[in-house]
Amino acid sequence: MKFTIDFVRRLSSEKRLKVDNCFKTINEERKVYEDDMIFKSYEDAEYWFYDNLTADIDGQEYQTKPKMSRLGSPIFVIRPHRISKPKKHLITKEELREVLINGDNEVYNMLVVDYDGYPKLIQKPSSAYAVRLEGYAAGNNYVGRQSKLYHLDETYRILLEAWLLHLTSGQSIYKDYLSGELQEEELIEKIHEAIEKYV
Repeated sequence: MKFTIDFVRRLSSEKRLKVDNCFKTINEERKVYEDDMIFKSYEDAEYWFYDNLTADIDGQEYQTKPKMSRLGSPIFVIRPHRISKPKKHLITKEELREVLINGDNEVYNMLVVDYDGYPKLIQKPSSAYAVRLEGYAAGNNYVGRQSKLYHLDETYRILLEAWLLHLTSGQSIYKDYLSGELQEEELIEKIHEAIEKYV
């Protein structure tokens, strides 16, 4: 994985942080350019914000992480770029079941898949993952030893859909519903096809 920092306006990246520490116009947000400032991890990219509270974009100064912003306001985002196969290619339903059963029902949980392809539950919403699904409120028995996991099949298909979207786009994916376009077996086949395109 590689990560860049993009300046986003009107839902698409317009400018990207370059090696000279300036933001310059880009034509394709999914492409990595030779002069991009590249970060090896999401955390490395996040650290850039601690040293750069503001950034100059075409002569106007913007806060890089404002405490509040209006809907539609320009923002700075960490953009992931998948350039190689993940360590783990496919999550099995049994692995997902284990993750959910081992969750703590007393706290909020969000199901995520990291950039290496491993599923886990986190307690704080975060964009630092390849895939994020809708969270589970504390006490509703979606996770934990008492859970009947009635949602397992649907959650697994949503997870497969999101993982496929990540593999085909290279982007971080948030998904909270099942599109239902492909069956489980078809999704798995498409995931294997998408992974084979990476070196």
